[in-house]
Amino acid sequence: MLKKLTTLLLLCAVLAACTPKNSNDSQKYADLSVDQIPSIEEYSQFSLGEQMDLKAAMERLPVDACEQMVEQHLADCLKEEKLAELTDLSLTKDTLSLVEGKNLKPLENLYVDIDAVLLDEDTRTPVETGAKVIESIENALRNCTYTAPLMIKLHINVYYQYGIANTSDSNFSYVNVEIYKEQNENEYAAQTIAYDFGKQSPVLQKKDLVLQKFGAIPETQELYVEYYAMDEYLLDETVKADRTAALEDKCQELQKELLADESAAQYIQENNLKTLTVSFQNSFFEDGYLTFNQKL
Repeated sequence: MLKKLTTLLLLCAVLAACTPKNSNDSQKYADLSVDQIPSIEEYSQFSLGEQMDLKAAMERLPVDACEQMVEQHLADCLKEEKLAELTDLSLTKDTLSLVEGKNLKPLENLYVDIDAVLLDEDTRTPVETGAKVIESIENALRNCTYTAPLMIKLHINVYYQYGIANTSDSNFSYVNVEIYKEQNENEYAAQTIAYDFGKQSPVLQKKDLVLQKFGAIPETQELYVEYYAMDEYLLDETVKADRTAALEDKCQELQKELLADESAAQYIQENNLKTLTVSFQNSFFEDGYLTFNQKL
């Protein structure tokens, strides 16, 4: 009995140690609210450790409240420029993607979509004026403490009376990442099962199925899991004959593993998830993906 209890305690300790939590000693931003976010000038003077603490705290803030703050900041900046007016702004988070090659999720997960309309009725140079507005918007977001360290995608449409004057799509990447998105133990346990799923290729020294996305989608009550299926796996003779059947079997195996694990099953229950959606990505598939659904 004592041996079993000791083993159980060790397992709990291992799970707690492996769960992504940013264990900085500083509690300065533990109760951060939107109106307490410091200015970009203050942020730039912080040490790297304090910047990371603040970044993690900002990532936890409700996106709706942050949206109002960013919208006001951007509207004020455009008002000063007197070239365009903000007509729409939306912030969304990519809560599914993992850091490439890691069983971790990034703090940087913010998508920003913006619409603006030119104020100048002169229609001779809408493209050039639109480009200036795009540059102003990008500068404003770089000078917003919330968006500057968290934004990974930015889409801007600038309109004038005859349609779109100019448009822009930007992707941002970050280096020297030292901390990651915090995840609760049940979510991380389920994610780890999906991450470890699939046999290790002795030749490639990597998995046949590489986890790219994982997480709950509350609107559809589904657990979404996305893998990149390695070419070598799909070209294996045992798989190549009927790739659809082989991957459908994989989906069923994953479903069984998730439901058999107590923490993963609890994660499914507490998020009221009804469907497991497993999507495999590779150019071999039509439209690049092959997707299956299983009941949970």
